[in-house]
Amino acid sequence: MQEKRWVIGISLVLLLLLLPSLLFAQSTSRGRSRRSANYELTVNANVKGYQVHIDGNAIKGNKVTLKPGQHTVLVKAKGYFDWQESVNVDSDQTINATLRPIEYRLTVNSNIKGAKVYIDGNSKGTTIYTEDLKPGTYKVLVSQYGYQDYTTTVNLNQNREINANLQPAYARVQVRFSTSILNSKDKGAEGKVEIYVDGNRQNGRSFQLMPGEHTIQIISGGFSVQQSFNFNPGQNYTVEPNMGLSIQ
Repeated sequence: MQEKRWVIGISLVLLLLLLPSLLFAQSTSRGRSRRSANYELTVNANVKGYQVHIDGNAIKGNKVTLKPGQHTVLVKAKGYFDWQESVNVDSDQTINATLRPIEYRLTVNSNIKGAKVYIDGNSKGTTIYTEDLKPGTYKVLVSQYGYQDYTTTVNLNQNREINANLQPAYARVQVRFSTSILNSKDKGAEGKVEIYVDGNRQNGRSFQLMPGEHTIQIISGGFSVQQSFNFNPGQNYTVEPNMGLSIQ
């Protein structure tokens, strides 16, 4: 009986001596298990063809296994602004990235209020025109009756403003005298003819007019002839007075 007690006593002593080591080893094993646990992060986005970057490194697909802790998630897609967020990974997670399409503001002004604006041949209203458009190259045309068209090509890779300076599209007029109405005996007959437009005398036989209706008057000696005419922008006109006799 005493021998059994002695054995039990030794066993208890050994157990007490080994227990701290066993507890420490078990605690260490559990700590390592917790520290080595990894979690799956799934990244979805509202667009197709997006690329996911974790902590600056691109991954294949949209799922990745990560160690616990803070991680930076970056989502890229062509034609969209980058989306970035810091995520605390402490379990299997799914996050949703909402990417905004890249658009820049195009503004078109002109020195003529209400001029018509066309983008790639499509009517967009009148100046001042403002619209947010996707990046790219656009052909801009600004048009107004009586003025030369303004055209330009813009590479929209940032907010841009166009100031269209429209120039008048003058009608070009030339007065030509037939020899049949000039006094052939007077070598200076042509120089004695006076030309008036809307009451204003013109210097020379060629001049430009703003589009619209104008009255042309030609005076020579005691004769005078005049006529009103609507001149279109950018057109060439020839005025040729004639004179005849009416015999009754």
